[in-house]
Amino acid sequence: MLTLDDIRQQATAASFSRGRAYFEEGAVGRVRHRQEDNLYSATVSGTEDYDVELTLTDEGPDFWCNCPYDYEGICKHAVALGLAVLETLAADAAPARSGKPKPPRKPALAADEPAGTLPDVVSASELEAALRDVPKPEQLKFLARQLRENPQLAQAFLTQCGSPPLPPDPLDADPTLPGLRELRDPLHRALSRLCFDYDQLADDDGKPPRLVFTFGPNGSRFLPELEQRLSLVLHPVLRPVAEAIGMALAQSRLAEALRRWHGAWLGIGELKMPAKDTYNLFHGNYYSRHVAATWLALLAELGVMAQLGRQVFGAAEVARCQPVFVRALTEPLTAERIARLPMPAVAALPDADLALLLAVAVNPSVAPALHTTLRVYRHRATPLLQLRLAEGRRDWSSWEALAAQLAPTDPQVLLELLRFYLRENRLAELVTLAGKHFAKNPFLLSDFVLEHLTPAHSRPLYVRALTVRLEKRLDFADFEALTELWTEKERAKFVARALGTTPPVFSALFRARVLAASTRTAEILPLVLTFNWHAKYRTSYWSTPPPTLDLDTLPELLQLTARFQPEATLDAVMERIESYLEQTSLRSVELYQSMAQWLKALHELLPLQEQITLFAEGLAAKYIRLSYLRRELREAGLLPEPLPPPPKLPRPGTVPRVGRKPKNPFGR
Repeated sequence: MLTLDDIRQQATAASFSRGRAYFEEGAVGRVRHRQEDNLYSATVSGTEDYDVELTLTDEGPDFWCNCPYDYEGICKHAVALGLAVLETLAADAAPARSGKPKPPRKPALAADEPAGTLPDVVSASELEAALRDVPKPEQLKFLARQLRENPQLAQAFLTQCGSPPLPPDPLDADPTLPGLRELRDPLHRALSRLCFDYDQLADDDGKPPRLVFTFGPNGSRFLPELEQRLSLVLHPVLRPVAEAIGMALAQSRLAEALRRWHGAWLGIGELKMPAKDTYNLFHGNYYSRHVAATWLALLAELGVMAQLGRQVFGAAEVARCQPVFVRALTEPLTAERIARLPMPAVAALPDADLALLLAVAVNPSVAPALHTTLRVYRHRATPLLQLRLAEGRRDWSSWEALAAQLAPTDPQVLLELLRFYLRENRLAELVTLAGKHFAKNPFLLSDFVLEHLTPAHSRPLYVRALTVRLEKRLDFADFEALTELWTEKERAKFVARALGTTPPVFSALFRARVLAASTRTAEILPLVLTFNWHAKYRTSYWSTPPPTLDLDTLPELLQLTARFQPEATLDAVMERIESYLEQTSLRSVELYQSMAQWLKALHELLPLQEQITLFAEGLAAKYIRLSYLRRELREAGLLPEPLPPPPKLPRPGTVPRVGRKPKNPFGR
């Protein structure tokens, strides 16, 4: 039982005062009651609209609100809901105490009242003045009385402001299946209570996420790092639901799996905002769309989509679920809806329904019956759906024709068609198809060609694929392999592009290796000298900044240069080191570590070992106060380890002090 003292004890004085003001102003919306767990919920209008819940348990009332209040006691919105629930409980208990049914109020305008008593038409200005001057509690009381006395007005109010009713489902008649409301509401409530704040999104080092929005080809709105952190918050809520669907499929309970799928999708589709969105990630009602994309990706990750395509189901179970599969296709289309759709009906399906239909269409135990059912709606089935049905029926001739039709626009179908030709050992058609679409999908097809083909099948195609992989990975082994396949003209063209592209596409180390392989070794050192060798090096605002360099590859690059021009390379390195050390603003431990690595790389060349050792000793003597520089040179093996200090001897004529004997309280 809820009392006023229960609310006072859980709230501070300030929260109770403000919550009572909210209640008296009519900020509490319609109070909903769920009898199963004695849960009361409502929307309280404050700075924003907040969802508030109150559960009456044997231990006492339990409040929850999605507002950002994080202090002692419950918030003012919870207080307002508690007072509204108290008023509701008091109104329900009044007839029970009197023992008599509560007499109905007389309607504001009785149906049998003569027309002459009808009020005059109210002008808009008078109505606006009344809405402005009459206190909000009085307006709400009047509205509540009218809603109770006028069923038509109450129905219109519920239609406009109430929660959306459950859509009809072909499996509603089966009492053995869980109800849609039981599946929808817990998931919707759990997702609405999630918090996307610093505590949830920061990494182990306490670093907040980079809030950079992107719209890539995969439809993602966030960077991969932020996408992963959002998934870590959503997966604990979505994973149990997805695993329950997978368990039902593993036991061939297709109807139960589809029921759980539909209930979860209803809970996701009705989402508005999470409990906390500190970084404003989901503005514009993007929360439900992101949760839906995460849900579909999780289903694929857990193998639920693959189970739909390979699990064997009984004929009776498949026939029972046919209306669910074709539900989206069988919805009537109006002329306005058809005009808005860029493609037939399947293109306008929600992603979950489309993914479900395409996944189950490849199942051999479902595809024949589904194909028969969809004959009536063949004009609404897209080529991709027809392709999946042909795959499920093992009709490979129809599948090949449809795949050839979709290959120019769908890279995944193109890859499936190439694998089909490879499986059928039709290599000539495979080479022709890959060559035709290689320019449009170079990265996708290069890996496939290099994995399954050889230069003997098609030298031009293999060279194109290996060149694409070379530009992607910058692996010099691919360049050496291409050297054996290129003609002189092709090699010269690639070398000119690798060295002359502005801005450069290839790394400095790769270009230096290309110069060395092309016997143009004299150009390597000038190339190295065009870069800054230190990240903190500053240039004038008006000067053109030099090109960037991967500093981790600089020791290897210097070693390659010194093999051909040892003395010139050593002079350049010594000059750079002296220049950096003279600028006190650039001195740092990172700079000392880099210098030690440069000298260590040159020290591995036998002709330069003595000169490098003398230069390192000179640096240690010149910059004697830079202890960290000496330490890095010593760790690189360029300076000898310092001799240990000699033991301190007592002065002549002094007697060593005898140490004090420690006490032994235990007498041992």
